[in-house]
Amino acid sequence: MITRLIELAEEMYNLGQNPFADPSANGAAIEDYAIRLGHLIQAVGNTLHLQFDAIKDRDEQIKALQHELSQ
Repeated sequence: MITRLIELAEEMYNLGQNPFADPSANGAAIEDYAIRLGHLIQAVGNTLHLQFDAIKDRDEQIKALQHELSQ
C-alpha cells in the first residue's frame, strides 16, 4: 500500500516535470491522480484502524493475563 502511494507520488511528480507538456491538458490526469490518492488514503486509514483494534485487543488480553497472574 505504501509502495503504491510512493509510485503515485512519482507519477504525479513526473507529470509536472515535462517542460513541453501543456498544463491545461493535464487536468484529466490530475483528476485521476486525485481519485487514486483518495482511494489509497482510505485504504491506509482502514488498515490503521484494523491494526489499532488488533493492538487494543492484544493489550486487553495482556492486562487480563497480568491480573490473573497477580492473584
